[in-house]
Amino acid sequence: MSDNGCWYEKNQLNTAGNNIGYQNNFPMNPYSSGGVNQDFNRLTPMKPVRVYHRYDRFFAAAALVLGFIMIKVVINTASSGGGFLTTVLFLAITLFNYFYCKKSGMIGSGDTKFIFLAALVLSGLFIVTDNYYVKTIDFWLVTFSNLYFVYASYNSNNNSIIHNLLKAVLISPFCEFLSLFEALFSKHEKTDKNRTGGLKRNVIPVLLGLAFSIPVCAAVMVLLSSSDQNFGRMFGKIITECFDRFVDKFVVNAFLFVFSIPIGMYIFGAVYSRAYKMNHETELVHGSKKSKRILPSSACNAFLTPLIMIYTAFVLTQISYLFNTFDTLNENFSYSEYARSGFFELCFVAMINLSVISAVMFFIKLKDRKLPMSVKLFIIMFSVLTLCLIVTALVKMMMYINIYGMTPLRVYTSIFMIYLFVLFIVLIFKQVKFRISFTKIAYSLAVFAIAAMSLIPVDGLIASYNIEKFKQGKIGWMGYAAMEELDASAVRVFAGCDFKAVKKNSDINYPEDHTIERYFESKENIGDMDIYDFNLTRYFASLIVKEKTVKQENY
Repeated sequence: MSDNGCWYEKNQLNTAGNNIGYQNNFPMNPYSSGGVNQDFNRLTPMKPVRVYHRYDRFFAAAALVLGFIMIKVVINTASSGGGFLTTVLFLAITLFNYFYCKKSGMIGSGDTKFIFLAALVLSGLFIVTDNYYVKTIDFWLVTFSNLYFVYASYNSNNNSIIHNLLKAVLISPFCEFLSLFEALFSKHEKTDKNRTGGLKRNVIPVLLGLAFSIPVCAAVMVLLSSSDQNFGRMFGKIITECFDRFVDKFVVNAFLFVFSIPIGMYIFGAVYSRAYKMNHETELVHGSKKSKRILPSSACNAFLTPLIMIYTAFVLTQISYLFNTFDTLNENFSYSEYARSGFFELCFVAMINLSVISAVMFFIKLKDRKLPMSVKLFIIMFSVLTLCLIVTALVKMMMYINIYGMTPLRVYTSIFMIYLFVLFIVLIFKQVKFRISFTKIAYSLAVFAIAAMSLIPVDGLIASYNIEKFKQGKIGWMGYAAMEELDASAVRVFAGCDFKAVKKNSDINYPEDHTIERYFESKENIGDMDIYDFNLTRYFASLIVKEKTVKQENY
């Protein structure tokens, strides 16, 4: 049987008795009269009946609301990456998952508690940073964190984290995809009859009374409007505004709500599928599972050997470049061209290598529940050579930055390469100490990196570096397009720089098109934010722009 309770494998018959293995675990078909049908009942289990509690209805309705807010957030923050409402949304989803799991009795472990706290931190970053790249990565990281938290809150197998994450994202929510509507409209366990009777006695008459009053009120309003012009104008204005709001808001939101229903079904299905699995664990029969570890060590060694030879040759050529001060370079191949070439290719190679090693560790046949020693040695060699490739890529990028300055793309890809460097170090240590959890460390580092880049004004530091190098005459001016590429954290840096003093330096080719003035003119509307894209970095930048604009007007 699948771990998420989605389908059921046939149980082997109890040969020691009277073949009653299934009969004892599953209810018989009520339409069976015996004979062949009874044998069929022994082989074909009936799916355990779903039982919904009163709190399931509440959480199902909440899932619909969260799905609607999510589709609104995605549509309205495609260009900004999110803001205040995105923080509210993910905080609500994180708490939704936590309280449902707690209410259902899914306790979880220390790892799930850490993921819950990490999801809370990641959710709060959207209101802090203005960086689109960071918020995009944060969006997907907090999404996967919430899905894995729900799945791992009740998880009885020993599969890898990646294997469980794929189930949590692609399988588990769809197993109970329709459970949202069943929870909303099905009869619930332990129904309070007195409360239901009170609902019929009090709420339903009120709704009927309001329904019958609507046509009477409409007729009275029309007559009163005809008798008094002022009242008629006021009533007409109210009707017009309500109609415009209905057309502009209600119809559009109703259209979006229809498309948000599958998102709500996915959110509720993710949590209910785990509760369903937990509640019916004793009724579900586990069949034998085929091991996913199918690759012999000889095949893995043969697969890695040619790659190691290629990387060794490449590393040797790079060492000759670096230690001979580029004397071995072709005369048509300059220092700047060497720095500019190959960085992103090396990034992709490092990512491919990480995928290759992960696949080897996932599919290799274990020996006494451990990786074969030959495979460990190959992984260590492969990791060391990849570390050399990463160092080469970082050296190229540092050289390139010294020549042309910093940009967000250069900085963030360098941070990513440092992240990969640490992961390959962890892989090497994992071969020495097998109990190290590579995925947990990778996740923790990703959370730390995203939090750090959100709290530290990275783009402001980029602007400071470029301005300082420009003053020293080592790089040219970044230009208006490069300034616009930076997020709002760079506004404070540009506002605090004395460019009049820079202009007096004849050794520096300061741009003549008044780039700084043009930059601040383009930022006049930086404070125009709504609930979808509001963040603190942009808010404080708008105060600086406003103050600078007032000073210029007074001057």
